[in-house]
Amino acid sequence: MLSIIFHSLLLLLSSPNHVDAFSSQPLETIKKRTGTSTKTIRIGTRPSPLAKIQTNQVASKLERLSKNENIRVEIIDITATGDEENTKHFQQESKIDAPLAVQSVDFTSTLDDALLRNEIDVAVHSCKDIPPANRWCKENGKNLLTIASCLEREIPCDVLVYREEDWDVSWNDEMSIASLPYGSRVGTSAIRRQAQLLHLRNDLELVNLRGNVGSRLEALKRGEVDALILAYAGLKRLWESSSDSTITAELSSLHGGSIPNEPTLMYSPIPFDDILSGCCQGVVATVCRSADSDTLDLLKGIDYLPSSIAVAAERSFLNELDTFHPQTYKYKMKWKGRPPLAAYMSASTNASNEDSVTNWNFQGLLTRPDGSKLIQTSRTYENEGIMPLERAEEIGRDHARELLSKAGADFYLDDNED
Repeated sequence: MLSIIFHSLLLLLSSPNHVDAFSSQPLETIKKRTGTSTKTIRIGTRPSPLAKIQTNQVASKLERLSKNENIRVEIIDITATGDEENTKHFQQESKIDAPLAVQSVDFTSTLDDALLRNEIDVAVHSCKDIPPANRWCKENGKNLLTIASCLEREIPCDVLVYREEDWDVSWNDEMSIASLPYGSRVGTSAIRRQAQLLHLRNDLELVNLRGNVGSRLEALKRGEVDALILAYAGLKRLWESSSDSTITAELSSLHGGSIPNEPTLMYSPIPFDDILSGCCQGVVATVCRSADSDTLDLLKGIDYLPSSIAVAAERSFLNELDTFHPQTYKYKMKWKGRPPLAAYMSASTNASNEDSVTNWNFQGLLTRPDGSKLIQTSRTYENEGIMPLERAEEIGRDHARELLSKAGADFYLDDNED
């Protein structure tokens, strides 16, 4: 099943015509708006290698879109508070006794603040890092910022990264979560991943590694952990920045193997049945001021509609569940805020026309941080094609409400409580 989903995604993402097919703003409209005066688009980015790669993707698309126009792109580095944590890691004292990721990591607000101060015109974010709409840059009930466009989505699965010396050739396959030795120390900063890991293997010792991808790989090589859980999309974007063209060729599909430029490390894809991806994982989003119609129109020209549809559904799901927390039911828990959740809206294509999206599938889950309770939802939507964003939002809300109905107040009760 996983290979079918990956194949459908790769068909969709590898088509040479996908930008033209799904671009939501014709260039003629942009030409009429921009006229002949020179306009500088200031794009803010975090200084991390991955953030710069993503920003360069956006800049290149804007430059190609407006190559005959008087538009200049300027990239401005802005350090986010999350980047300042890149040398720190925190280990939980008890595997299932406390919140697994108690320190919040903020990769968006510094750039968002720069937008609001008019220091930049565009912020480039990993869409999964953008807060839910109900608590994202609001004033008098209105969002001051908006997601203007989404780039083509990378495969949003997670991967297990481990040292080659720890791989047992007798497995005849890549390492999996099930094959990790008892009590292995696994590094990940995402409470979503931690909870799903504990649901599968509560013997694992989870280490809350923070920082960028490079610092986490170094921690693995130093032996601070036995394995890492990372997003495939982030690794792939870093690999594609390599000057070695063979690396990009090898990454035309998802395979386990050695990590390019890291010969002592290996990786294996994690099936969605084991760990479902975070909301909007694998999507690069551009953000601008809601009132900046010129920049908003320009960014719409690089939007990839299948990505935006999936983002609309997954963020609606996230927003609906964001206020579901123990305090709602006056329970005193050792963790605060909403429980971990995950969602993935995937598209499939017509076999005779790989640019034609026909069906969608939505998967979502809600779990306790200790992994002791996990509930899921899944449904396929046939022949809906390139649906309106409002329809996608409706789908996300419906699945969130289904999980809320399944969870109820008892979701926060231990099994031995009355």
